[in-house]
Amino acid sequence: MPLPKGTSLFYRPSKKRWVLSYADPVRGQPQKVLPKEITRQRDAETWAAEWLRSENLRPDLALTQRREEGLSVAACAEKWLSLRAGDERVSPATLSGNRGALHNWILPRFGAKPMVSLEVPELRAFIRDIRGKRAASTVRNVYYTFCTLFADAMAEGWVTSPANILQHPGVQREVPELEAHGALRIPLEWAAALVSSPLITLDWRARYAVAFTSGARDGEIAGLRWSDVDLDGATPTFRIEQAVALIGKKAGVSFAQPRDPKTRQSKRTMPLHPAAREALLEWHTHWGELVGRTPTPKDFIFPGPNGEPARPRSAEQIREHLALLGLPIELRGQALDFKATRACFASWLSDAEVPEQVRKRLMGHALRDVTEKHYTARDLEQLARAVAKIELRWETVTTTTPTVPSPTASEVPRAPVFTSKTGTRPAPKRHHFRKPLATQKPLSDRASTASYAHKSDIQAQPVLERARIPKPKVAGPIPAGGANDFEGLARCPALPRGRLETRCPTVAPTPLGALADPGGSRAAPW
Repeated sequence: MPLPKGTSLFYRPSKKRWVLSYADPVRGQPQKVLPKEITRQRDAETWAAEWLRSENLRPDLALTQRREEGLSVAACAEKWLSLRAGDERVSPATLSGNRGALHNWILPRFGAKPMVSLEVPELRAFIRDIRGKRAASTVRNVYYTFCTLFADAMAEGWVTSPANILQHPGVQREVPELEAHGALRIPLEWAAALVSSPLITLDWRARYAVAFTSGARDGEIAGLRWSDVDLDGATPTFRIEQAVALIGKKAGVSFAQPRDPKTRQSKRTMPLHPAAREALLEWHTHWGELVGRTPTPKDFIFPGPNGEPARPRSAEQIREHLALLGLPIELRGQALDFKATRACFASWLSDAEVPEQVRKRLMGHALRDVTEKHYTARDLEQLARAVAKIELRWETVTTTTPTVPSPTASEVPRAPVFTSKTGTRPAPKRHHFRKPLATQKPLSDRASTASYAHKSDIQAQPVLERARIPKPKVAGPIPAGGANDFEGLARCPALPRGRLETRCPTVAPTPLGALADPGGSRAAPW
């Protein structure tokens, strides 16, 4: 005998009994355990139908009433976003991703629908539609946002449901898997070049020294303050207390904001590698050249030009530095970024046969029962010995001072002019007066300003240098419509890039004989 809608019959192996779950307008979704004498499913369905009839229960009507009166997806989403906005464990980037998934995908399709009326077929079709339009990462972000919304709605009592329908096996099978990419690791020789090359500014060399020898994330390094570093202790250490996030990057108006690190285990105390300690000591003496004052304990180690928190475009910057050193910027068809420093740190520790538990502590992937407050002096000494196995050295070299550069005399735009005996006239504004882009100086040849532009995330653009225009040689006064006349030159055909000629269609070319014998019968046309 088929059971009505709003019921679910399943076998519980732990009790070896059949269980009936049914919708009830008052009790929500209670369960009824069937007698132990019933072992077959057909007998269980018959018994459950008779029991519902004897108790005068109508699960189908209760389910219909619940679906009509339940909160809509839009109402639950509004309450859920308010709940997550007040949760300090939810990062601004995660909250922004949740809002985007809701407003762009979930609410336009299910906003007016009651939460409890969601069905497996429509959810499968929804995921298939997104999968045909967007990447796998977007599909997974939308799915897990919807799944977390439903789970929290059940936990808060906004929705009465026996299970999270988003976790149904049929729905989960439609969610695509991400393509696995191995972490990119660069050789130790490349890391040594980034740390010691005089072509790279001191602040970036110090940043690389800390990253390669600690495995700290880019945002964690940007969040370091001088008070977090102990350079003179028996075991030099630094504490990771916060990270700097780049907010609004996708919107195009981004700014750096300090916040908590990625995970709870990310707050940790790390030993300083000797190379990183020497790098920070040298950078401390030159820090004032960037900001214009001496550093205080509350100042960021790698700030913006005014001392504010900064989050540079590290992925682009490390590729630019590698190209400057003549090294590849891709490995296995993937572009290198700042995450390679963290992967290198883990790989070098593994090659040095550092135990896995020690590696987890250093990477911020500590076990649940190991936290920073349990660290002892002996633990730090053990971690310091592990970090010291990385064969990276710091060298003091003459490098560029990381200040915001002002245009030099050669970089100041010059208006090209034509000179003659009667004076000067401005040249027409044509595109061929500008140097080709291939002849401009790359940004790396000047002081690196990628991390010191306004709001620290707008990369400084190089000033285009204008080519000096050669003065045309003229043998007499300027006639109307001549080669040096502005209007006459404007009627000239386009000239090759970087060249100026004195001939013009309005003036007949002068025979060579007239120039050789100016006193003869044939006078020059001017």
